[in-house]
Amino acid sequence: MAIRNRPAYEAGLVLDEQVRPGSIRGRRARVDEPHVADLNTLAGIISTEVGVSVPLVDPAGGGNRARVLVFLEEHIPCRSAGTGLVSLHANDPTAANTMTACAQAGLEYAQMLLWQVIPWWTGDPGLAGRASGGLPRREQARLAGPYVVRLLGSLPRLEAVVLLGRRTQVAWDQAMRSVEGNTAGELRVMPCPHTSPMAWHMTDRRTGRPHREMTVDVLARAAGR
Repeated sequence: MAIRNRPAYEAGLVLDEQVRPGSIRGRRARVDEPHVADLNTLAGIISTEVGVSVPLVDPAGGGNRARVLVFLEEHIPCRSAGTGLVSLHANDPTAANTMTACAQAGLEYAQMLLWQVIPWWTGDPGLAGRASGGLPRREQARLAGPYVVRLLGSLPRLEAVVLLGRRTQVAWDQAMRSVEGNTAGELRVMPCPHTSPMAWHMTDRRTGRPHREMTVDVLARAAGR
């Protein structure tokens, strides 16, 4: 049994049926709770309309009560570690680093929503027929744009959007440009380095600051700390 998310494991929250039998089943049984029901309905709509697999919002997070929306670029199947959820508690090193950064920043899971700008895997077989050689990533970001706007409209307490990594920032810009008249410009949009294992241990070439320190700083400011 490989433990890839030590913080979640030590808190008794890691989602892995081998490490914690019943953990995924129990969490998924809660996906219709009021604070995530509409968001997970949206995930189902996206899945049907685009023809792709879309993971659900984790009911352990803030759902529609979130003040901070933390975005990754796209859904990576291995990152959800078989949970079918976008979760800080997945048995995955990126989730572990994100959980650590949020804890150090004082950003509680109940205050945030973790999601993806492109809420599906860009290599999903359901996209194969849309263009020769697959649909370009920029076009997928534009396709995701209206759904991102719908998500933002479902978060009445939202104050800040945090974009993890450069590719997430590019996808966000492409998605927002695809929807005229969206109100995203009224939000605080805060880019920072990614929490992937590689990026987490790098330093910024311009300032010399560790990426992890920069990410924690942005999350702390998003949380109002």
